[in-house]
Amino acid sequence: MIALTTGLIAGDLDKSRTVGFQINPIYWGSAGFSYFNHEKGYEIALPFFFLPDAFYADLKYRQYDDGRIGGFHYGGFMRLSYMNGKIENERKNARITKVGLGGELGYKVVNLWDIKGLYWGSSLSVGMHLSDNNDRFEEAFLGDSIAIVDIEFMKLGYAF
Repeated sequence: MIALTTGLIAGDLDKSRTVGFQINPIYWGSAGFSYFNHEKGYEIALPFFFLPDAFYADLKYRQYDDGRIGGFHYGGFMRLSYMNGKIENERKNARITKVGLGGELGYKVVNLWDIKGLYWGSSLSVGMHLSDNNDRFEEAFLGDSIAIVDIEFMKLGYAF
């Protein structure tokens, strides 16, 4: 029997595993792909998030603290946000596309529960949209404000 605490310490991802796929089981519209560079200890991630009237896609660079994939990381990101909805105090709908920039701090556990390639990650991403199209919709959208604040605790992935 595998103890629940086994694998909750950052390990080292096998150097033959260079790509990964991740999901967030809490938000079913959230998933992503990753490329791992073991030589230089960084990850390029492409996470995305679907809602009925919105879509968000990020390009994230994550540098790992000790140069190996796993453990603490820091980095930056660029976000593309697309929203479709009714404009506040008007009778028309609008489609708005915005771009944002920010930074990220996080932690990744690799070989979770001694399963080679399985990983769990958490992160805090903070940034801002570089647009004046903010707070425009009647209904609240996650990306409608100038601020970008994402807290994730449940990114589960598998590296190939």
